[in-house]
Amino acid sequence: MTRQSGLNMMSISRVSFWPVVVLAIQLACMSGTAIAQETQDVPGQPVQPVSVVTLLESAADSLAGDRPAEALATLRQAESIEPDNPWLWYYTGLAHLQLEDWYRAMESLDKSRDLLAGFGDPDPALADSIREARSRARRRVFHMGMQIGLAYDSNVTFLGDAGDTFDVISGRGDARFLSRFDFAYAPIADATERLTIRGRLAHAWQFSVEDFNYQDYGATIHYQRRLDEHWVSSLQYDYDITYLDNESFASVHSLTPSLAYAWNGGDGRFRPNETRLSYRIDARDFLFDTERQFDRDGFVNAVAFDQSFKFRPIADREWIWDVFAGYSFASLGTEGREFDEFAHDFYAGVGVPLRNPWLPARDMRLNFTADVQIGDYRRAGLLDRNYDERHDVITTLDLVLEHPLTADPDRGDLTLNTIVGWTDADSNIVTRDFNAPFRYDKWIVGMQLIWSW
Repeated sequence: MTRQSGLNMMSISRVSFWPVVVLAIQLACMSGTAIAQETQDVPGQPVQPVSVVTLLESAADSLAGDRPAEALATLRQAESIEPDNPWLWYYTGLAHLQLEDWYRAMESLDKSRDLLAGFGDPDPALADSIREARSRARRRVFHMGMQIGLAYDSNVTFLGDAGDTFDVISGRGDARFLSRFDFAYAPIADATERLTIRGRLAHAWQFSVEDFNYQDYGATIHYQRRLDEHWVSSLQYDYDITYLDNESFASVHSLTPSLAYAWNGGDGRFRPNETRLSYRIDARDFLFDTERQFDRDGFVNAVAFDQSFKFRPIADREWIWDVFAGYSFASLGTEGREFDEFAHDFYAGVGVPLRNPWLPARDMRLNFTADVQIGDYRRAGLLDRNYDERHDVITTLDLVLEHPLTADPDRGDLTLNTIVGWTDADSNIVTRDFNAPFRYDKWIVGMQLIWSW
């Protein structure tokens, strides 16, 4: 995973002058030391702790430049002079956020909050910044989310909630109600390694095509280790069990090792962000009876290459787009013969932040993704009237507008998504009665409300 700063750069401002003066006076009174030893008189200006202010401003500049280790070294000097300064521990928490050391970030931010409260909360803006930063750190340690939505699908299909293409097609349009709950907990989360446990539960209820009601129950265990400043290795285990029309449909175990390289910044308008190479092996068990030649139980071996970028279209404006592209190749081997396949998947997308008139502090986001899946089946198709080998091309375009409605560090965030999708599936299979069951197109429109804490 690319090392993210985990903080809003707007919060890394230079040290406010008057709050520092107030805090410095209170600290001097509590300690009984002569603050003049660390201060300088300026005609017409209040006395200020020059050395501490200078160090804190230097640390803020380091954080703004994504140099957290440098910031921590500076902050240790400030701690030796004034260890009870809330700004000191606030910036220390931000540095640990950038280093993805979530527990230490929360510890430092808690100390900053307690010190500030002990001085009578003279800086409400700092108190708000502490709450927001701690919420970001806590979400990396423990997170919950709930989604509900309504959508209309012009051709109801079931392609799997975990990204698997199961090719179950109804040929009918219908509306559906969707819900999803997920959580994540990281018992280990420091600058070197992280262990995360996730769980999820997804439901979809069709209004008319009830055979396509589905439930998906899943769990993930993810371990990540930072090898150095740039390289990160990870190992992830996933389990999913899916029910279709309240009947067991499929069970999938997946194991995915990966290696990622974080480019860590740069000055170009179009610059690489993260490069990732991964391998995945799936063990699939389809939980329904079928004829031997159509048995889809078996293994999937897949490799994927992903590249993400940061793009600034206007040179003198901090308007950053997220761009990504990738390719995966999968080999599907089954206990039957009809569904043995080589699958190619090409995908790309862009995320564009937009001004949010209802919540200026949180940008809206427009996400566009394009995906082309090519399936080359390895055996003569038993469903085809000429027994030709099956060849599929599925093109999917999705557009999602994320619209933050509320943002509260204590109660969570509420986001409204508007979704538009289009899929075109082409296949050479023609049955004996001249039907083309795997050739279709469809569009989806929907709204989704997401609560995240």
